[in-house]
Amino acid sequence: MGDRRDAVGSRRVTTSRARLDVHTCGGDARWRAACEAPQRWVVRRDGARVDAVHQLLGDGIFAGDAHRLRLTAAPGTHVTVLGLAATPLRPGARSAMATSITVAAGAFVLSLPGALIPQRGSDHASSLRADVADGGAAVLATVVAPGRTAMGERCAFARLRLRTWLRQAGRVAFAEDATLAGGPAARSLFDGFDVALTVFALGATPAADVDWWRELAPGGVTGGATRLRSGGAAFRALCPTLGRAQELLARLEDRLA
Repeated sequence: MGDRRDAVGSRRVTTSRARLDVHTCGGDARWRAACEAPQRWVVRRDGARVDAVHQLLGDGIFAGDAHRLRLTAAPGTHVTVLGLAATPLRPGARSAMATSITVAAGAFVLSLPGALIPQRGSDHASSLRADVADGGAAVLATVVAPGRTAMGERCAFARLRLRTWLRQAGRVAFAEDATLAGGPAARSLFDGFDVALTVFALGATPAADVDWWRELAPGGVTGGATRLRSGGAAFRALCPTLGRAQELLARLEDRLA
């Protein structure tokens, strides 16, 4: 982990890395996990399946912080990674969180992180890169709230950049680099809803069929699924509350268990 003083010199700014590598031996999963504070893994194995919780200890991502997360799933593995808590994005200099996922043929990865909650004046960049081999599968979610609405911070962040780059069987399946500025434009995008949810489904999974999503969303959720150009599906929705978004993700996890 690298440390440096911020411009004011009032506290340390961190750069942390976390990695989880999953493979099989004799039909059972084996895993190697490494992390630097404030990131943390809690991992459980059951046969060829690995269930992991990824945590960012402390009170969110602070100004200038940069964190990296990498996951690799070898052939024959089934990996679920959950983020149980929302992540506050603190105000000040730009912060960043970069996630990279590699899925081999015959492997499956389900990634359901906690919501990003940008606070007033925050400037954050979040990126997701995934490479899914032919014969592999992945279902990957991103969850974003417009801020701490109960504290009058709805869309009061300075800037939120969301970068997504997905490859499937060697072809680009989806690429997007979206920067959202706080204020009226962001409020219009959320349109009175409290959570924006996106789920990508790639490869050999039922979720890659757009029709699979029709009965998934609970009441009050507005959205739908569309086909990706190289196969797979993207499901996007606006949820009235974080609780409804979590209910949708719980249904998703249950159906893909």
